[in-house]
Amino acid sequence: MPQPKRGASTKAPVCTCALKPRCGDQRHRRGRAVSVGLLEAHYFRHQAFLHAGQLLQGMPRIAHLPGFIVHGRYDVICPVRYAHALADAWPGVQLKVVADAGHSSHEPGIAAELCWATDRFAETGRLD
Repeated sequence: MPQPKRGASTKAPVCTCALKPRCGDQRHRRGRAVSVGLLEAHYFRHQAFLHAGQLLQGMPRIAHLPGFIVHGRYDVICPVRYAHALADAWPGVQLKVVADAGHSSHEPGIAAELCWATDRFAETGRLD
């Protein structure tokens, strides 16, 4: 059990650019770290349930769907070059690289773009 806890709790600093004070109950944070670590270990063990290149190779299946990719410029977990590769392969998709964000959807810039895209699609059925 120590490995997932350590992995999840040490990943947090590389997920975000914004420094935040720690808050909340210590037991809750520890329990959440173990849960996230176990979930991530499961996905890593199974290569995220994708074989190499599967997403790009399968693009014809979703090319007709609207899309909006939000990616943090400083994401060291999933480098921004992968977002560009996906955008290049997906006709009509919009790519928004958030200049002051990392990997986390909790970063203010990432969250704002995700909310904008969700609201836009809900209102118009489009993302442009």
